[in-house]
Amino acid sequence: MKILVIGRLPESEVGGLPLYTANLARAMSALGHELLVVHPGPEVEVSGFATRAAAEVRWPQAGRLRSFRQAFAVAEEARRAALEFAPDVIHLQYGGAMDLAILRRLTQRTHAPIVVTAHCGRAWAHLSRTPKLAARILRSASRVLVISDDQRRLFEAAGLAPESIHEVGSLIEPEFFEATPERLVRPAEARERAVYLGRIMPEKGLETVIAALERLTPEERPDFIATGPVSEAYRERLVAMSAAAGLSDCFHLAAPVFGVLARRAVLDTADFVLHPTHSDVKPLGLIEAMARSLPIVASSLPGTVQLCGGSAQHFAPGDAEGLAQVLLARHAARRAGRALCENPRGRRLARAFEPAGAAAETLAILEGLVARGVAA
Repeated sequence: MKILVIGRLPESEVGGLPLYTANLARAMSALGHELLVVHPGPEVEVSGFATRAAAEVRWPQAGRLRSFRQAFAVAEEARRAALEFAPDVIHLQYGGAMDLAILRRLTQRTHAPIVVTAHCGRAWAHLSRTPKLAARILRSASRVLVISDDQRRLFEAAGLAPESIHEVGSLIEPEFFEATPERLVRPAEARERAVYLGRIMPEKGLETVIAALERLTPEERPDFIATGPVSEAYRERLVAMSAAAGLSDCFHLAAPVFGVLARRAVLDTADFVLHPTHSDVKPLGLIEAMARSLPIVASSLPGTVQLCGGSAQHFAPGDAEGLAQVLLARHAARRAGRALCENPRGRRLARAFEPAGAAAETLAILEGLVARGVAA
């Protein structure tokens, strides 16, 4: 089967959606299918599948769509690729209103089945602001794939027919399931190392971390390192906030890393992962951490709770006091010799996101559409 994918790639943007796009494309290629990925550049070399970018548009460094002009350029590149590639199915990795513009333009110009996979919570705001318009555009797709129960309910509430929505799993690279390092419990007088891996934006909840750390004594605080891309203005805001709270020695921002080995290395230096986001669904960074058997402290968004399956400690999104109490409990457990340094249940749950099985799940839906000749 020939599959034309429209999505973002991790070489131009750090985050769950571009990782999902690349991981799924590689897994489908490994199963013997031909993939072409049209993406919002800059153009990159990616092993395992072919790529194309909209050459006439100069994309921002983050690689994200910022205007309808950019979205239409991607749609035109996808249309040209469809004419040349003649795919059996088109798969749009959907992240927001700009991607809906791509879908609307594509459905006017192709007869191939179009499948949409919906990602990330913040981008769904248009479903509540303009539900009729968003639902009308999404109904032009042959199928909408979601990655959690709460997503399914959201799209049903927006007016999509339940039979057109399918829940599918995410997937991560197999390298995350390799043997994990032996983690030694740090001495009680030493700080634990907490990491966050992903985009650094207001909706990711790092300001909640600052407010929580401020509530703890210096001895009770972990060292927190957030690794990911961040705008200069927001970096300055976080640095100023942490300095004003007296946290310059324990709140750190690190440059983004690319590639599975670099991401795995960040996780393997940690004692636990702290994921304070206000908007994610099933963050791939958490699945990667679970596969590395890391303890998880995460906000209690429905999709995240579903993902962790009882293997994490949760606090309400934006609840600095709740997060402070979780961190204080970890510190007390260490002092009592009951430190939690492994997460075997999380590692077992992460097995559900190995590439072959998760890709086969999506392929079954795509192949069913092609076999029945379902068109957009």
